[in-house]
Amino acid sequence: PASHECSTAGGLPSGCNPAAEVWEASNAVASGLQARSYGFPNATDGFSQEEDRIMVIESLIAIVGAVLAAYIWETKLRDRVSIRRIASRDDEYIESLIELYQEFFEDDGTNYSPAEVLEILDDSANEGRHVRSDNIVLVAVYRQILVGFLFCHFYPERRKAIISYYGVSSAAPEARRLAASRLLARLKKILVTGDHPCDYLFFDLQGADISTSQAEVRRRRARPILFKQSARRFGLEAHLLDFPYVSPRISVSDESREYPATLMCVTLQGLLPRPLPRDLVLEFLSFIHLDCYGDLYPVHDPRFSKHREHLELRVKHYQDTLSESIPVI
Repeated sequence: PASHECSTAGGLPSGCNPAAEVWEASNAVASGLQARSYGFPNATDGFSQEEDRIMVIESLIAIVGAVLAAYIWETKLRDRVSIRRIASRDDEYIESLIELYQEFFEDDGTNYSPAEVLEILDDSANEGRHVRSDNIVLVAVYRQILVGFLFCHFYPERRKAIISYYGVSSAAPEARRLAASRLLARLKKILVTGDHPCDYLFFDLQGADISTSQAEVRRRRARPILFKQSARRFGLEAHLLDFPYVSPRISVSDESREYPATLMCVTLQGLLPRPLPRDLVLEFLSFIHLDCYGDLYPVHDPRFSKHREHLELRVKHYQDTLSESIPVI
């Protein structure tokens, strides 16, 4: 998420930064008092003790005012950013969701098509699948405009979940950081307080190849760091599994292809061993490949067997190449 900016939405002048005001005001007090202490041991600098007290009081009032302004601004903004769960393709925000999704994720063979995204919301999404999943689609709304979304898929039988897509628009910079954080906060609440406990949450972030522009490479390299920071705000620790990971083909279509990626893991129950033992990493990879990527097609669909064959080959590759322990960052 982009850095927080201030706007008239919070009742303050456009372009202001309450946090910066607090910093400047506190610095003013420190600098003023420090300057007074050099070379003037007997208060012979032309200021009386009464003036000293007045200066300190005025500076403290300025700090309190800036803190109060920041609190009011944040409170008003928080009230205007709402998170809602979409459970049907008939939802009023579904069109905006698909439009924003297409802005972030091209239909280039490495991402789901808009039609496949809509299938997630169908009541029949689990029919004929080899494993049951709870598809969680969250959106952030600011001033009646959809500004962010998060897709997550929870597999109760496996006690694991994966974030498939997560994006926040830059169209409303004053709400962007809060929207990103509140989406994760709502997801945590669902996964932690639900009827079925979830132990691990995964997120594979798209990497880069030779076709990726340098500007996009820089953005993608920053995303794991930003995700770790967002998770930490809610008492969650996001870990980067440090090994050559490739996101498998999402379907059997000719356009679908593998892609370099970064695999992140958030522990929701207990702690993650450091380093990770090979067997646990293989358990994670089997879940991600055979369950998460492998439930696109119903079992009776001829494409299911073909796709699963590809996914099993990817898992076997890791079985043959992974070391006995995997570093965690």
